[in-house]
Amino acid sequence: MQMKSPGLSIRHAKQRGEWAELRFSTRAIELGFRVSKPWGDSAPYDLVIDYRGRFRRVQVKCTIFHRGNSYKCHLDSNEDDIVLDPFCGCGTAIAAAQRLNRRWIGIDITHLAVGLIKNRLADAFGDSVRETYEVIGEPVDLAGAEKLAEEDKYQFQWWALSLAGARPLEKKKGADQGIDGRLYFHDEAKGGATKQIIFSVKGGHLQATHVRDLRGVIEREKAEIGVLISMEPPTKPMLKEAAEAGLYQVPGLQDRYPRLQILSIAELLEGKRVEFPRFASDATFKRAPKSRKAAEEQIPLGGGDIEEPF
Repeated sequence: MQMKSPGLSIRHAKQRGEWAELRFSTRAIELGFRVSKPWGDSAPYDLVIDYRGRFRRVQVKCTIFHRGNSYKCHLDSNEDDIVLDPFCGCGTAIAAAQRLNRRWIGIDITHLAVGLIKNRLADAFGDSVRETYEVIGEPVDLAGAEKLAEEDKYQFQWWALSLAGARPLEKKKGADQGIDGRLYFHDEAKGGATKQIIFSVKGGHLQATHVRDLRGVIEREKAEIGVLISMEPPTKPMLKEAAEAGLYQVPGLQDRYPRLQILSIAELLEGKRVEFPRFASDATFKRAPKSRKAAEEQIPLGGGDIEEPF
């Protein structure tokens, strides 16, 4: 039976999704659940609820399919079919299509979302998954990078940080206090402190003051390593200034890494990477679980008839 609901008459997909989140939140609160919404737009879920003393992440979909006391999104496709997600965001549908052996096309307008999805796929399916898809619209050479920097410096920052595997700083456009992104890592035994790498991205003319400023930010933030990503290659005086920042030594080992590193966009495109301890997995992004087929726990939201989907 098709249920009637105001939400189903909303034609704009994003507005319909926001309506669904509001309906879910309202009903969950009515049933005594505590509900929270994550900060920013990059989280791979829409809401968090406190269920039996544990936090549960919830992704809300507006649908009319009803089963028992819950609603279900139904995907009708076969292996090798093409799944299109025109607003792929954090990549939930893309990851599901990959796991279920579907071909897929994901569309998003921000390099922030593209970087997040690439990390999510690599976490779930391994780095080799990068060879199975093509990203259209990202710069592939220095000329493309320069064009992106001229058109939108924030999109350029997000793209450049994704090349280095760093997470963009969630911030409002404006003053950034010298930090554009971070990368977290562990290099001690289990239970050891999380270490951080500070990133600064410069898409215009590179100056010696940029290197000195980053050195000051490293000290202020008590970061282990700082990385300056630049469109232009550094000069010899800049490299000398970076070398004077010293080395970071892994506790209990002889391994040492430059404390201040400068990477040009050309070097990143050629495959050069940030130097830091990699014998333990980095903790920059919330890691997606390795792909496996398993039934997910369903959280009931009360019994009886429900008149509207949420």
